This record gives sequence, structure tokens and C-alpha cells, in this order.
Amino acid sequence: MLTLQAFEELAVAGDLDIFNDLTINGAGAATTAINAAGFERVFDSKSSIDFFLNDVTVTGGSTFGGGIYNNGGAVYVSDSVITGNTAVLTDGGGIFNSLGQLSVTDSTISGNIGGFNGGGIYINGGNVTITNTTISGNPAGGGGGGIYNTGGSGLVVNGGAISGNSGIYGGGIYNDGTATVTLNGTTVTGNQASDYGGGISNDSGTSSVEVNGGSVSGNTAFDDGGGIHNLGGLDVTEVTMQGNNAGDGAAIFNGGIALSTVRGSTLSGA
Repeated sequence: MLTLQAFEELAVAGDLDIFNDLTINGAGAATTAINAAGFERVFDSKSSIDFFLNDVTVTGGSTFGGGIYNNGGAVYVSDSVITGNTAVLTDGGGIFNSLGQLSVTDSTISGNIGGFNGGGIYINGGNVTITNTTISGNPAGGGGGGIYNTGGSGLVVNGGAISGNSGIYGGGIYNDGTATVTLNGTTVTGNQASDYGGGISNDSGTSSVEVNGGSVSGNTAFDDGGGIHNLGGLDVTEVTMQGNNAGDGAAIFNGGIALSTVRGSTLSGA
């Protein structure tokens, strides 16, 4: 285990500042841990950098992008665990992606806290692909307990699960601005919103969400849209939606001004 201390920008005693292309290969997430011990974030990847992180646990971060802050570079996370990081009074407990490229594969992002938005991941611009990854048990004080997507970002999630996350809105995923979300065969389950969008909230007339296959089930919102709350463009194809709960629109609450389509899907239960 590597434990970090203090705040600085030279990667001497604080977060690990990455100024050049870097690959870190751990011995397995159960064995190799990098721990910021609550002093600062763990990794700060600078612009135009290629950073590969494999088989590692990242924990103990305590500012925006507590686990990883990607500032305009390209970050590739594989077979790793991002857990126990907190964005105190800010965004992105686990990962903060700012205008960069982020790929997360065969990993777990769990138990991170977003003081404001994005307990698991906060995305502000750039392109993000998440494959066969579990995003679970991440709370946010505002929106997007699992993922908060904004700033014209393009988010694609292939397989995996987004489960047990919570926020005021968009318990699993919150999407707004001109950002896009595409889910392919993903399970969105057991997420909660104290206001609207238990599973997914698409909260802008210019944002869009496409859900292909998979399921959006067992999510809860106190107000609107237990499964999906939509104010923008929505396309749902061959998706199972059951057991969602809300004040209005248990499965889908649609106030979208853009085209909204549901085809070949099952909507049942509450």
C-alpha cells in the first residue's frame, strides 16, 4: 500500500501529479492499494497525458476527483476498484473527468461520496466509455449519485450495473446540457432520488438518453420518474422496466420537448 500525505503540486508529498505518459500495473485490486489517507485526491492526470491504471484499488481521496482527476488527458482504468473517496463540498467523489477521454473496464466504482454532484463519476466534457463495470453505493448531495454527465459530454455504458446509488435527482445517472448518454445492456437498479429520476434523470431539452436492452428496475423517486425522468430526447428499446416507484411516472415520467420513443420494452409493476 502506498499512502499519500499533504497538499502540493509536485507529486512529492500530496496527490500523484502525472505530467508524462504513465502505466501502473498492480498485483490485483485486492492486493495493491494507493491511499490518499484523506489528505487530497489520489491521482491528478494532466492535459494530453495517457495514463493507464490496471489492477489497483484507489481510495482515501478527499477533494473533487477524489480518486482520479482527469484534466484533459486520456485515462484508462482496468480491473481496478475506486472506493472510499469523498469530494468534500464539491463534485466527483470517485472520478472527475474534465474535457478528457476516460475508459473504465471490468472495474468497480463504489462507496464514493459527492458532496455536491457525481458521487461515483462527474463528467464535464469529453468522451467516457464504461464497460462491464459496477457503479454502486455512491451517494451525492445533489445529482447523479452514480454518474453526473454534463458539459456536452458523450457517455457510453456497455453492460455492467449502476445500482444502489442515491441523490436528490438522478440517483443512478443525471444528464443535462447538451450531453448524451447511451446504455447498452446495462442494469440500472435500486437507485434512489429524494426528488426526481430515481434511476436516470435526463434534465434538459437539449440532452438525450438512449437505452438499448438491459433493465431499469427497482428504482425509486419521491416525486417524478422512478425509473426515468425525461425532459429531453429519450429512446428506449427492448428494456425491462419493472418495480420502479415514484409519485408520478413510476417507470417513465416524460416531459420531453424532443422526440421520445419506447419500443419493444416491458413496463410493469409499480
